[in-house]
Amino acid sequence: MGFRLAAGGVGGLEGGGEIVLNYNSGQVSAFGFSGGHAGWNGGASATASTGMVYGLNDSNSNYSDGFTTFGGGVGLGGFAAVSSGGSNGLMKDGPGALLPNGQVVVLGVSLGASLAGGFAGGVSTTDYSNPRQLGKFNGFGTLDMLFFVARQMLCK
Repeated sequence: MGFRLAAGGVGGLEGGGEIVLNYNSGQVSAFGFSGGHAGWNGGASATASTGMVYGLNDSNSNYSDGFTTFGGGVGLGGFAAVSSGGSNGLMKDGPGALLPNGQVVVLGVSLGASLAGGFAGGVSTTDYSNPRQLGKFNGFGTLDMLFFVARQMLCK
């Protein structure tokens, strides 16, 4: 689950934070991120999101990577993010850095609002901080608890 703030209308800067719960290991980690976007966000926008992450290692450390994210919606939206070279890679290596590297994939839903209202969406490239380890899972909500228990009982 996370939040994202963006400014700039058709393109601009964005940043935010996320908490990642690893259903395999139980590790909970917090990340900050920053980067840029191309697309329409209504001049400025704020978004809350949640999703499922695939490809994490047990410590979630491979989430501190660059990501390329595609998303959009009107209020309620969806997104897909794939690990890539991120913003830093884009500046260093050019557009090829936006291509997925196959490590981590995130699929989710978002709820957002923008200054000008209406549709918001596009592509962004971000870089994530190293994880701030918050400990092992001790229950956030009913849905997280169900996913965690199901993963522990059925998929190991």
